[in-house]
Amino acid sequence: MELRNLATEPIEATFDDTSGRWRVELRGKDGAAETIEANALISAVGQLNRPKWLDIPGQDRYKGIAFHSTQWEHEHDLAGGHVPVIGTGASAFQFAPEVAREGVAGAKLPAFVERPRCGRARWPPWKPWT
Repeated sequence: MELRNLATEPIEATFDDTSGRWRVELRGKDGAAETIEANALISAVGQLNRPKWLDIPGQDRYKGIAFHSTQWEHEHDLAGGHVPVIGTGASAFQFAPEVAREGVAGAKLPAFVERPRCGRARWPPWKPWT
């Protein structure tokens, strides 16, 4: 199996009925285009793969480090720091526990929610919705 660079954006995918293969046009991180053929196409990009910054009054005056979770800046040591997390979506659900658990001893991790979400827990989880 040939592995692909994860920093690649699919531009177009078409299925060729004659060959039974996909023709996929890709754009790399450097902007270069490439077309490949494949017998299977799996979309795993997620529906929210573009960062969205909130318009927070006063953010232009903030002098500290700020980055979006989709563009993580690994060079920063978060240990012992104050690491506010804005939002509680899928990304925060994945990285916040890891930041709290993996070598970031003493870091404060308050979470801020833009607006309340509504959800319903299902218990026991194997029981169908009623």
